[in-house]
Amino acid sequence: IHDPTWGRAMQATLVNALPTTALASDIALVAQAPVLTSAVPAAPPLVHGTPGPVEIFGSGFLASAISGVTIGGVAATSVVVVSDSKIECTSPSLGSAGAKPVIATNVTGASNAVNVTMT
Repeated sequence: IHDPTWGRAMQATLVNALPTTALASDIALVAQAPVLTSAVPAAPPLVHGTPGPVEIFGSGFLASAISGVTIGGVAATSVVVVSDSKIECTSPSLGSAGAKPVIATNVTGASNAVNVTMT
């Protein structure tokens, strides 16, 4: 099925599999959870206590309709889905240095976690 909102093909699941012609009401679009591969500071270093730009890479961002990103369990701001494989956002002001888990969410649920390091 082609979804004009996102301009790409979407997976379809037949909800009512009767031995008759399927009606539009019998088909539901199924969003997949996004998959993350990495997250990096867009302007290193990413300093704890100060919001900074972060780039997140992976797949399925356009098709999955990203609804939010958390870094270290706190919502990121200015989340922009640049492409199906890249998200840009601003990290929250976190109080300590170290690796922070990055998670993207959509209506289906949460992605896997990848770490971004704050100094």
